Amino acid sequence: RNGTPYSVLPNLPGNLSLGPYPNETTLPQALAPTNYATALIGKWHLGTRYGLTTPNQYGFGHFAGILDSGVPDYYLWTKVVNGQTQAIANYATTEIINDAIQWIGQQTRPWVLQVAFNAPHAPFQAPPANLHTQDLTGLTPSTAPQAFYRAMVQAMDTEIGRLLASLPAATLANTNVLFLGDNGMDPALASGPIRPERVKGSLYDRGSRVPLIAAGPAIVGGNRTCASIVSGVDVFCTVLDLCGAPPPPTATTQPLDGVSLRPLLQGSSVTVRDHAYIDMLYSSSGGGYAIRTERYELLRIQANQPERMEFYDLQLDPFENNNLLLGALNATERATFDRLFQRLETIRPDGYCESLGGGCVGSAGVPRMRSQTSPTVGENFFFHIDNVPAQSALSIAVFGFDNRTNQGAPLPMSLSAVGMPGCSLLVSTDVFLAVGYQNFGVIPIPAFASYDGLRFYLQGFSLDPGINAIGASASSALYCVIGS
Repeated sequence: RNGTPYSVLPNLPGNLSLGPYPNETTLPQALAPTNYATALIGKWHLGTRYGLTTPNQYGFGHFAGILDSGVPDYYLWTKVVNGQTQAIANYATTEIINDAIQWIGQQTRPWVLQVAFNAPHAPFQAPPANLHTQDLTGLTPSTAPQAFYRAMVQAMDTEIGRLLASLPAATLANTNVLFLGDNGMDPALASGPIRPERVKGSLYDRGSRVPLIAAGPAIVGGNRTCASIVSGVDVFCTVLDLCGAPPPPTATTQPLDGVSLRPLLQGSSVTVRDHAYIDMLYSSSGGGYAIRTERYELLRIQANQPERMEFYDLQLDPFENNNLLLGALNATERATFDRLFQRLETIRPDGYCESLGGGCVGSAGVPRMRSQTSPTVGENFFFHIDNVPAQSALSIAVFGFDNRTNQGAPLPMSLSAVGMPGCSLLVSTDVFLAVGYQNFGVIPIPAFASYDGLRFYLQGFSLDPGINAIGASASSALYCVIGS
């Protein structure tokens, strides 16, 4: 896709998904100047926040499928065809392939078709017997979900084979196929060393690493694997490249996140990207952001959990059990950590918050108040106080609406008189907030439209025994503007 990373679009449950911003450029819109027909068959599930409810409104010439995350029953579900709904009693995976074959057969010019399966998403159900070879005798989805999952995957594979076999030989020889997943396994399927909180819906490798399989005339030297790291956002640029279509102009509102994978498809050893970025703001295992290379992954857990960073060597520790930051890093690990940390800081800046003033030197350096998410109407705003001693048992945040005066006294205000020489109060003391474990704080911002554009200030104070007479340090401040 073209546009800002999904980081700005929180992952919300069910139909609350926000969907693409209206000023995003979608794949069919980028292909509009070409001679390609476009269609999306299957799952959409990108929400209705902006009043755009179907893929047709985002540029697809044809849509037949599901607008929700999945189906309540694979044998009884609602299909939408170009805005019109109808009840379907056919197995969903089979129906999707039927629609794809029908649409392809109607085309008289080059085409780009996205087939998005809801399988093998829950509910786990036995597919028609002719589509799989799994023995499900005496088993139930509640007690043996893996068996039903395997059957659903095999059924999907069988139906993909039917789709490809339906293409005339000349058409198939001129068709490029990209197959990829969208997330890791369902937690209900996790077993053995795979932990259920570290699969789908998490920042960890098992939640974000998915298969990408390519076939067709663009492939040079088939029957091979490629270890180069790529990202789902690269599909946008790759398809445009394969169709001979230029990417959207760089002057458009949103930047282009992806890169074309054509060099890798053609067997080049060139590195198309040196990292992949992942985020999941809301997650039971701790939301936040992550960045990874082919070998290492750095996670910054920031939402719903105390803030922490985790760093893993995926080659030596594929199940991410050994957080390298709990020990001494070797030279290679340190260099990789530093590079990924700086890159993550670049990708995730302070958003609508700016640093204000400076803190006073404490035993762990100069404390710094830092935002972790952009303050947004109706969402939790997360912040952190950096460079606070590990033994600090208490931190507070001063929340104010002014940085010029406090109770009639001008700001900044020296705190030398209260035993904190070199420290200053930088914001008005309108509200005092307790800061949680590991100096991680959260401010719920009410869902009131009147809060859009509201300005506020934050400064942190932490216990720092022995650093001065009062045993406390002060951080820099943040100046923030709430957005919508």
